[in-house]
Formats: sequence, C-alpha cells, structure tokens
Amino acid sequence: MPSRTGTVSLALILGFASTTAQVMVIRELLVAFTGNELTIAVTLAIWLLAVGAGSLFAGRRALSTGGSLPGLMIIAGLVSVIQVISIRLAMPLVSGFGELVTPTAILVLSGAGILPSAILYGALFVALVARAGSVGFARPIALVYGAEAAGSALSGLALGIYLLEAVNPLAVMTGTAMLSLASGACLLVMARGRGRWLKGAVAAGCLAGLAVVLAVSGKLDIATRRAQWRPLNVVHTGDSKYGNLVVAGRDSIFQFFETGTLAFTVPDPRYAEECAHLPLLHHPGPRTVLVLGGAGSGIVHEVLRHPSVTRVDFVEMDPSVVSMVRGFAPRGWLEGNDRVSVNGYFGDGREWVAKTADTYDVVIVSVGTPTSLQTNRYYTREFFRSTRKRLGRDGILAVKIASPGAFVGPETAALAASISNALRVVFPNIVMLPGDYIHILASPGLDLKAQTPLVIERLASRGLQPSFVNQFVLWDRLAPMKLAQVDSIVAGSDRGRVNSDDRPVAFALALSLWEKQMSGRHYLSSLAARLDVAGCILLLVVLGFAVVGLCMAGCRLPVRVLPQLVTVYSVGLATMFTQVLVILAFQIASGYIYGRIAAVVAAYMAGTGLAAALAARRSRSPGPRLQQALGGLLAVPPLSVPVALHLAASHSRVLSGWVPDALFVGVAAVTGFLGGTVFSAASAVLAAEREVESRAGALVYCLDLAGASVAAFVTGLVVIPALGILRSACAISAASLTASALAVIVAWACSRPRPR
Repeated sequence: MPSRTGTVSLALILGFASTTAQVMVIRELLVAFTGNELTIAVTLAIWLLAVGAGSLFAGRRALSTGGSLPGLMIIAGLVSVIQVISIRLAMPLVSGFGELVTPTAILVLSGAGILPSAILYGALFVALVARAGSVGFARPIALVYGAEAAGSALSGLALGIYLLEAVNPLAVMTGTAMLSLASGACLLVMARGRGRWLKGAVAAGCLAGLAVVLAVSGKLDIATRRAQWRPLNVVHTGDSKYGNLVVAGRDSIFQFFETGTLAFTVPDPRYAEECAHLPLLHHPGPRTVLVLGGAGSGIVHEVLRHPSVTRVDFVEMDPSVVSMVRGFAPRGWLEGNDRVSVNGYFGDGREWVAKTADTYDVVIVSVGTPTSLQTNRYYTREFFRSTRKRLGRDGILAVKIASPGAFVGPETAALAASISNALRVVFPNIVMLPGDYIHILASPGLDLKAQTPLVIERLASRGLQPSFVNQFVLWDRLAPMKLAQVDSIVAGSDRGRVNSDDRPVAFALALSLWEKQMSGRHYLSSLAARLDVAGCILLLVVLGFAVVGLCMAGCRLPVRVLPQLVTVYSVGLATMFTQVLVILAFQIASGYIYGRIAAVVAAYMAGTGLAAALAARRSRSPGPRLQQALGGLLAVPPLSVPVALHLAASHSRVLSGWVPDALFVGVAAVTGFLGGTVFSAASAVLAAEREVESRAGALVYCLDLAGASVAAFVTGLVVIPALGILRSACAISAASLTASALAVIVAWACSRPRPR
C-alpha cells in the first residue's frame, strides 16, 4: 500500500506521462495528416473523449480496486510506445504520401493511434482517486486532479524547453514509458499477496526491453520514418521545435516535407521563376528584394538574375531547413555574388517585417496557400499594413494562391476575393495574374495594370532567359482577355468579406476547399458561413444539455445534481475554448506560437494544480449556492483574451517587449486557476450526494473532458472562422452563463414540491 506521498508521486507521474503521450501522438498524427490544422481538433477531441470514456468505464467496473493500478501503469507505458510506431507503419495503408487525408482515414487512424493509451490514462485517474481516498485524503478528486495538473505542467516545460528539439520522438516516449513502468513495478513489489515477485520480475523484463529500445531509438526512428514515407526514398529526417522535417528524393531532385506537407522541391525552376520574375518584371527597376519563406526552392537564385538587384534578404522560420537546403541544393543556391548581397534571417517572417527598419522594392511571400492559421497570417489586412511600411512608393507586394489553372472554382474565387479585399484596404493598386497560381500584386503608388503590358519588353531588356516563364508563356498568361476573365470570376464570388487576424475568412474558405476535395459537401463551411453570436450561444447550450442529459440518463442521476454536472461540463468547455483563443491571439500578437506553446500549457496546468491543491487543503466543503456563484467566474477567461490582445498590439508604444508574452501566459494561468477552482467546488458538492458519491470521480472527469472535446471540435472548425476572436470570446462567455442559469432553474423547477 503506497503512502500518501507515494500516491501524490503517482499522480504527478500520471500527469507527466499522459501529457507527453498526448503531445507526441498528436504530433505524429499531424505529420500523417500533412500538417492540416483542421485535424488537430479531431485528434484532440478523440483523445479527450477516450480519456473520459476510460474514466467512466473504470468507475462503473471498479477497476480501481485490488491490484489494477500497477497493471494499468505498466500496460499504459508499453502501449504508448507501440502506438507511435503503429501510426507510422499504418500510414501508407490509409493514404498516399503527401496527399490530403480523407475524413474516414482521419477517424480510423486517429482512433487506432489514440484510443488504447487514452482509455488507459482515463482509467488510471479513477484508480488513483480511489487509492488517494483509501490512504486518508479528505478530497481525493481535487488532490489527484491537482497533482496530475502539476505533472502535466512539468511535461509541458520539459517538452517545450528541451525534449521536442533535442531528442527524437521514440526516445521521448520510451523514456516516459520507462518511468511509468518502473512505478508499476514498484507497486507490484510493495503489494501483498502471492506471486508479487514473479509479477515484479515480468515488469523488470519489460523495463529492460524498453531500455534496449531507448538505446537503439535513433536507428528505429529513421527506420520507421522510411516505412511511413514509402515508396519515397527518405535520405534525411529530423525533428525540431518547429515540426518534423523529411527530405526524400534521388539523383539531384529532392523534396522537402515540413510536418508532412511538401514545402518545396530542390530544384524547382518553374515555381521559382513564377514567384521571382512575375513581380520583379512589373517593377521598373527593383534594387532590394525580401523573400518570406520558400527560399530553398530557388527563388533567391532567380531574383539574382535581375541586373538591377543589389540586395536580397530572405527569412525562414526554421534554421535547420536552410542548413538542410545547403546540403542538397546546387552550390551557391542561397549565396550572393560581387554585385548582390544575400542575407538570411531566421524566425517568423511577419514579426521580422514588423520590426525591421529596412525598405524594399519588392516583397515576395512564398508561405503557401492559407489552408492553415499559420499561413493565413500572411494574407491578412494587418500584415498588409505592416508590409506597406517596408515598401517604397513604387514598391510591390506579391502573394499567390494555388489555382486549378484555366478553370477557377467558386471556392478559389472567394478565397482570392477575401485576400484582394484585404489588400484594397491598404493598397490602391492591385492586379491579379492567372495561371497554376493566381498571383496577386499590390503597390502603394505604382500603376500595376499599366505595367503588365511592359513585362515581355522588360524580360528581353534585362537579358533574362527563363526556361518556363518565357515570352511565349507570358503572352498567353497576360493576355487582356484572360486578365479580365479572372477579374470577373473573382468579382462574381466577392461577398465583401475582408481577411483579417481577428476574423480569418481565408481560413474558413480553405476549409470549404478541403471539404469539397474530400467529400464534395460543405457541412462545416456552410455552418460557419451562417453562424452568428446568438446561433453560437444556442448551439453550445444545446450541446451542453444534450451531453449532460445523456450522462444523467445513463447513470440514473437525480435532477438536483444538474447544476453541478453542467458546471463541470462548462469548466471543460470554457477553459479549452480559452486555451485555443489564447494560442491564436498569442500567434497574432507575437508572430509565432509554436515556440511558446509549452509556456502556455505549463502556465494553464500550473494554475489548475494550484487551485486544486488549495481546494484539497480546505476543511469545509462549499455549498451548492457558493459553487453556483463560482460558476460565473467561467465567463472571465474568454473575455480576457481580446483585452490581452489589444494591450499586446499596443506594446510598442506603452509596454516593454516582454510584456505581451507575460500577458498571454498570465491569461493561461488565470484560466487554469479559475477553472480548477470551479471544478473543485462542483466536484466537492457532487461527491457529497449519497447517490453519486461512489461515482463522483469518474463523472466529473468524464464531463470535464466531454466539454473540452466539444470545444476542441467547434472552435477551430466552426466558431473562430465564423466569428473571429472578440465575438467568439463573447459567445463562449454568454453560453457558460446561460447554461449555468438554465441548469439552476431546471433543477429548482423539478425539485420543488408540487401542490396536490
């Protein structure tokens, strides 16, 4: 029987192991799903639902009794390692390399990769709650919840600061599994009963096997990556804090994949010539050029061919990408010459544009189509305003989106319209050039439509002889009828929407494109297009009562506990929603969230752990009225996000440079503290009910995760694309208050005595 200190230690290990497994499995699935952020909501929701189902199953089947705890810890450690390997090996069976994954394949692979370990971690939570109660803790739910949150915070710090960047994924998972398995082995040895030494020997054998796996994890990581990417010939693979990097190819052609997405090919002369020559030929005499992203494809090399250019700056997010390009690209690919200086910078391109004092004649954006929130940041009104300050009067900003060629579909046209509307807010001169990519050029003072007829003449006068973007191709692509055709198609799909940071319209339209390619229908994008604040509140309240109602019916709970159940559900909904808002707002304000996401997660979990620890030390349980009053605090975290975003946006004038980071980390910590306080109060009131006492731990954990999973589904896929940051925050706050008030009214109406 473990001591009270041992029980707390086990809860810390559970939080560390479960968070590490969650992060690593979701990263693996993100690579498998070609970096599509739309799939993060699906995988995260499946994880949360599976953990909730595991806790509910353990509570109903009494898995927390006897010797189930050490067995669960051993099995959970082994399964987590097996799942990472199985995801890589199963990927070629469900989808081709680099292809968009169908919804069916997403559900199948996510379920296979998530369900086993997530269910085990949910059951472990209930087992630890029962063990904490048996060793004399007065409030075992709050204690285990707080210790698990502290372990999760430690995992977030370790992953963000060191592990994700310096250690391969299999080594991280194997080391964490060894910690879990060693804990289970110790419990087996300390347990009473026959056969404990034999069980301990089996556990020790498993531990030795994991040690062998850890020793060869580097070779095993490369071998499984090659199996994942077959039939491509993988010549290099690695992980950084920015994501997974894979180089595949043969002879002198190499494809660079970042988090499963084809970033560029070395060399790719057709793409490089389009990106470089179309905007530079529209400028009378470009001298300074800035390239944001895609430098490895050869854009810099093509820019150097223009005789008037004297300086080229390029910005890449990940330094390891540039070092890999130098190893596979032709010699001098990213180097200048006696006439032109080439300067490379690393970090977020948008943040760099906002901070630099240099001005440019041409700025080329080559970050991909805005099918993710990360790339969408380079197509917003706010970024265009920042870029205009870096352009001279006749400067040109060049962006592009992928197009099917001669036929421009309604989704692509609407996407181009939202981006061009954002450009027109900032730039008076805009021109759209058709082709495999729709190139959109904008300038503050240069009449671009008058420059288009001069492009072929400048191609000859500058002595350029491109292989693909030659005079014949330009005659065809820049024909007046084709230019008028693309303008007409885009204008016909224009709904007056402007792509912005607060309301990522382009991301919503990219969602429509993804749905069409996968199923031919537009369920999510149609819902996002029609959703307003009132509709969002109604949707969230109805979903909440439906989930809680099913739980009450399945467990045969009395109506008087409805307010507590709704409060616990709302904790998961509001805190998860706020975390997503914090991450997105952090990304908007600071430019790059992935390097700081560990700090956000750690701050949230630290706040939750502090609240649960304080609740566990209280001698008196809160009453139902106090718990209902505390439930109103859930409206505070969502509304604090737009306030922090507004303060961060003005930090250059009134705040020092570190304050924006502190603002969002502080919001995450406050969110965790308020959520943990409300959760602890509601669970204490619920545990005091005789009809619910034995199942309280499983119920509150399951409902908390159910609310978080609903938030994970609807936030990224519907609500934020439809409403933006501010209105989404207002909607979630109003939904939390409305659900809590309705629950109290319903419980009072059903429990009051009826007249005879």
